[in-house]
Amino acid sequence: HLIISDRIKWDLGKIAKWANFLAIVWLVMIGLMVIMGLFAGTFMAQLSGTGAAAPMSGGLITIIYVVSGVISFFPAWFLLKFASNTKKALASNDQIMLEEGFEKLGSHYKFIGVLAIIGLGFWVLGILIALVGGAAMGGGF
Repeated sequence: HLIISDRIKWDLGKIAKWANFLAIVWLVMIGLMVIMGLFAGTFMAQLSGTGAAAPMSGGLITIIYVVSGVISFFPAWFLLKFASNTKKALASNDQIMLEEGFEKLGSHYKFIGVLAIIGLGFWVLGILIALVGGAAMGGGF
């Protein structure tokens, strides 16, 4: 049986406020990223229409930015829900709301963990491709 002391409540209140701030900033940045992706895609499409060399098509850039925004949305949303549920729980002394808040925090970290594993997998895959490519070109080790 755990006891949530006044000190823990105070600390959780601070954590919830910072989590709320970070989640809102994160969501705003996601919105800006998606908008920037839409404009970057249009700009790149116009640039490639002028005959200038464009490394990526405008549509591909837009897709990358939008998909990145969608993927980034979920951990930010989970963090925001943790913050709001925790603040409500502390204000009303609601055990169930606090449990739901921590459930959302767990979802946030699980999502970030899965993204980290996927990122590490791509990193290792990139190293292997570089090594195989270097060996195939006669670079050796």
